Amino acid sequence: MYFYAQPDTLNIRPIYINSTFTEKNQFIEQIDSSLLQQKQTNQLSDLIQLTTPVFIKSFGNFGVSTASFRGTSASHTQVFWNDIPLNSPMLGQTDFSLIPVFIADEINISAGIGSLANSDGALGGNIMLKTTSKWDKKTSLSIGQNIGSFSNYSTFLKFSSSSKKILFDSRIIYKKGVNDFIFYNNALPDANMQKLENANFNQLSFLQQIFFRINKNNIISFHFWHSNSYRNIPPIMSYEGLYRIENQNNGQNIGVVKFSSKINQFKINISSSISHKTLNYFLADSILGFPENTNIIKSKSNSYETGFINSIKINYNISDKTNIETNLKSYFYKVETFDSATYTNSGYEAKRLKNNANIILNYNFNNYFKTILVLSETTIYKNFFIPNISIGFVNEPIHNETFTWGVNLGRNQHIPTLNDLYWQPGGNPLLKPERGFSADAFLSSKITNKKTTFDFKIKPFAALIKDWIIWQPSEFHYWTAQNLKKVFSRGFEAGIVISKTGKISYKLISNYSLTITTDESNTNNEFATGKQLIYIPKNTLNTFIIINYLNFEFSTSFNFTDKRFTSSSNNLYTLPSYKILNASFSKLFNNKKTNFKIEFNLNNILNEQYQAILYRPMPGINYEIKLLLFINPHYS
Repeated sequence: MYFYAQPDTLNIRPIYINSTFTEKNQFIEQIDSSLLQQKQTNQLSDLIQLTTPVFIKSFGNFGVSTASFRGTSASHTQVFWNDIPLNSPMLGQTDFSLIPVFIADEINISAGIGSLANSDGALGGNIMLKTTSKWDKKTSLSIGQNIGSFSNYSTFLKFSSSSKKILFDSRIIYKKGVNDFIFYNNALPDANMQKLENANFNQLSFLQQIFFRINKNNIISFHFWHSNSYRNIPPIMSYEGLYRIENQNNGQNIGVVKFSSKINQFKINISSSISHKTLNYFLADSILGFPENTNIIKSKSNSYETGFINSIKINYNISDKTNIETNLKSYFYKVETFDSATYTNSGYEAKRLKNNANIILNYNFNNYFKTILVLSETTIYKNFFIPNISIGFVNEPIHNETFTWGVNLGRNQHIPTLNDLYWQPGGNPLLKPERGFSADAFLSSKITNKKTTFDFKIKPFAALIKDWIIWQPSEFHYWTAQNLKKVFSRGFEAGIVISKTGKISYKLISNYSLTITTDESNTNNEFATGKQLIYIPKNTLNTFIIINYLNFEFSTSFNFTDKRFTSSSNNLYTLPSYKILNASFSKLFNNKKTNFKIEFNLNNILNEQYQAILYRPMPGINYEIKLLLFINPHYS
């Protein structure tokens, strides 16, 4: 970064400021802010799949959606909102279909061992969601209404007001729909087109934030996020019963208090939070030979999770070349789960106290080369685990050179979830943590020519994960959790960003990923050894283009997902590859302090009939109309 005085007033030499420690980390990718603005009424799963190499595994439109980094499982992906973990302590994973994009103003993604700097246990990677404060001393209001195919609707409202000392921010979104799209059912002998049934849903998310600026260096803030989602779950395509009821209700309340301070060379962030989550699941099937609506309840379960998280982060610039950051976090979880439909009224209660300490040391050898060392220690109650470590080297010139490169090596581990340990029946209290050994690298080139910028990055990776936890049938006729697998993941990711400013401006974002993730366990199942893990595509590609001219905006996106195997031997049913093409056109009308925007989206233009998960259909061609009103918008 350069600062120059005006030539006609004073002539001084340029001042070079190295902002590596606090402003930039080449192992962290940030989702483009213009995309966040455009997709704020979408679910987080849609945005991640559209703009990143991360693979989203979806159980259907508005069904459960989980993320897979570089061939790892959903529980190996850690998700944080304002530094608060969103992963369930029971399942160890996050349902991305329950998170609207509007909940975050900034989204950072780190994959592989690079995630150790921000979290423990993210063998695949982590996603950091953050809300920010805009002290512009004005009041703004945004209102949106979406109308889409299959009787799907959503309403969005965002209000913010700030003064010199106080900022008030409220956001709310409500979605509902019948979701009764037509799909081609090839899972039954008489394959034909049919309508999806029992797929209606409604979702509510509400965010309230209040920031108090004590002075220019000290801010205290309060954050509260409530969400509730009810959805019916349609039967799988191969279901031939007469009657079936399946639904799921998710509730969540998270409250956070944060304090941020700057004292000379110190930056201090302290937070304390409480969360409460509920999950109620119901399943009933028809009884063969009995009249319609006669059914037997197979599952009626209720789960409750309560969490208390406290953290302190201290960042200190020791010198011009050395920076150290310390993160201390304490997690306490209490979970209860109960299924009243079983004869034994199965379920369990468990508590977990986890403490984690991270130390991150940044050292600049010169203006061209730096190293990053991360040490992490985790305890469960009084039990200590082997420390995790990573070391990275980055060649990052601060002048006008176009090439940068870096490598990162390390060890990480993932502690078994509470379901892995205590689920009844089948939980295994003797499970060992999964151990990951990773190596990442990147080569980046950025070229700027007048109004055009070309940015290219390629990132090879390799990871070996030992003691991979799987659930498999046991001699007692139920499934049990075991440390059986050894998984080897390798490949590379490549990304291109091309942008141009001017009367006609555009931006192209494209990501390609090659992921080869194989089972190297050498167990008795010789048919699975060396085979690609189920539901992990070897090749994925997404491309997004947005063009602006005056107040018109056109965008299009293309997503390719390679075939996926549904059996560990790779020789049973294979889900074919699919290609999704979307387009969007919008017009913005300006009227002093009030703006109005109308947007038309056409999704799956090719009318692709596909499944992301076996026997879970996805919608064909569909549309969405968005009406948005902005009063005193922040971006104006």
